[in-house]
Amino acid sequence: QNKVELEIEGRLIVEASRKRGTFSDVIAPSQRKQLLLLFSLFFSAGLIVYSSYTMIPYMLENQYCYNSNNNNSTIIPEAEKCKFGDGVLKETALITTAEIIMIPIFAFVNELFGRIKTLRLLAGVMFISSLFLVFCIDSTIFVACLYLQRGSVQSLSLILFIYAPESFPTHIRGLSCGLTVGGLFVGGLLSSCLVYPVGVLHSFAYLTGALTAAALLALACVFGLQTETRGADLP
Repeated sequence: QNKVELEIEGRLIVEASRKRGTFSDVIAPSQRKQLLLLFSLFFSAGLIVYSSYTMIPYMLENQYCYNSNNNNSTIIPEAEKCKFGDGVLKETALITTAEIIMIPIFAFVNELFGRIKTLRLLAGVMFISSLFLVFCIDSTIFVACLYLQRGSVQSLSLILFIYAPESFPTHIRGLSCGLTVGGLFVGGLLSSCLVYPVGVLHSFAYLTGALTAAALLALACVFGLQTETRGADLP
């Protein structure tokens, strides 16, 4: 009840909380590799996912894969490059469903097999689908690769958001996650300088080549990650 004095014998000892980490703790040799790998992964994911948002309608409308294999293809006037027909919008909507289907699947795979294996699988799918976009073998394969690239990069981003907080010690978790997730927005910022100036105005081959290089960087980085956090206690 209120206003009742409790009889407490002895002294109340409160354990001092650990000091919050600083930037120097984040870039310490023990954390530097993990920080750079995750930053690079977020950067690659951001570059590909934000480029994917804007490049898909342009590539479909300009018939990129068809034109690259047809020497008699007509040149689309500059004013027509920003106009999208109903067919393009339907194909874009279809490709967008990759997120709805693939994210739940790989969320389940992530809990079943662990973060590292799932990240490596997704990075591999992302690299292969990006690579086939460069060679543009067939229009059906082209759309399928756009679908796989979109779904895999979105799923990769989701698993990274799960893995990053689990991989850093508590006293530097907030700052470390802030720095690594910053790579996502740096990649997104760079994508705005690639899609229209490079892809639309010059050649989509240059754009797909740049995204393939980003996917290759992500593939190399996920094989550099060694700490599996599924089922482990937070450090």
